Amino acid sequence: MVLWTRLEQVDADLAGSASGGTTYLLIGSDERVGVPEGEKSRFGSARQVPGERADVVLLVRVTDSGTVRVLGVPRDLILYRRSVGADRVTAMLRDGPGAIADAICNSLGVGVGRVAVVHFAGLRDLVDLAGGVTVHSDEIVADRHSGLLLRSGRNHLDGSRALAYVRARRIEVYRDGVAVADPVRSAQRPQRAAEILRAVGSRLQIRWTNPIATHRLAWTAARALTVDGGTGPLDLLDLADVLGRLPGGEPATLPVTRLGSDPPIDELDDDAWSLIDRFQGSGTRPAACRRPALRPPA
Repeated sequence: MVLWTRLEQVDADLAGSASGGTTYLLIGSDERVGVPEGEKSRFGSARQVPGERADVVLLVRVTDSGTVRVLGVPRDLILYRRSVGADRVTAMLRDGPGAIADAICNSLGVGVGRVAVVHFAGLRDLVDLAGGVTVHSDEIVADRHSGLLLRSGRNHLDGSRALAYVRARRIEVYRDGVAVADPVRSAQRPQRAAEILRAVGSRLQIRWTNPIATHRLAWTAARALTVDGGTGPLDLLDLADVLGRLPGGEPATLPVTRLGSDPPIDELDDDAWSLIDRFQGSGTRPAACRRPALRPPA
């Protein structure tokens, strides 16, 4: 009962998943509420950066046979909401996570059955509960804005450093002692988010023979996440299990073309539809998602 009161839920009118599985929408929020005092110089305070935006957006599809697929949605992609119109994905979070789910259904034809928003402080706490995560880098990598610094080789990250790793978008690599901007790595936020979530999920294994550890996981996850109204504490444990089974390697991310830079605006490329079709599989789409607004006529 205490877990129910700790879990933050929001109303979200979800279309539901395509048949044959469950589709999760995972959103990394940049809301500054809960950022520790010692980290406000890097990430800003709620007063300095009010509200919240979608920093990272991932779709995760779990089929009835147990296959897990991941698809990254660029935060600056322009999508269309029913009765509202066009906007960047990142800005839609001001109207709640259901707004992003609606736009993904209406524009891309992907129905969402479950939504979870991961907050700054929550991601840090989950990584720390897991005892940190390990990432590998083939070069010295830094982002002076997020506070990221990776040496070449193996890097063990605590929660704060993992957050800097996920949020980095002005990455530089050091070659022969010279910092060189790396726009390709800077754009790989969905891939880095999936890498951290997979590592957290694999380390926070659910063990029903250890109820204390399982309760601690549910307790921390309840603080870390905002979920749709149909998701309860036990569903969080299912989500943790799903994260632990995310496929290795870099997840597919929808290809886009950048149209503007102030603010950054991305347009979906035509070859994105083959990725969407592979992600969805052969399941029947919810009725509301069967005529995607962005898909060109056959």
